[in-house]
Amino acid sequence: MTDNRNPYIEQGIIQDCDNDYHLVAQMRTLMHDAINFAKKHQDQGAMAYNDYFFEDMIEKLDDVLADTLAPVQDQIEQGLDYHGGA
Repeated sequence: MTDNRNPYIEQGIIQDCDNDYHLVAQMRTLMHDAINFAKKHQDQGAMAYNDYFFEDMIEKLDDVLADTLAPVQDQIEQGLDYHGGA
């Protein structure tokens, strides 16, 4: 059974939502930077003895973005909407 409660609505205040929104946005940017870094070096043929290193890293970072970060970002955005924020 999935827990559909949203702590940003039930317990949070607008400041909680704003703070966490900015933190998640920074994390998303850093992860995209890491993906771009990996793609650049993959295209240049780096890690010659580890053929799948960058492919694996990119896939795992994409998974974290989709499976871990995105659901929290959705909750935060719902909290912002609920509290009348950004």
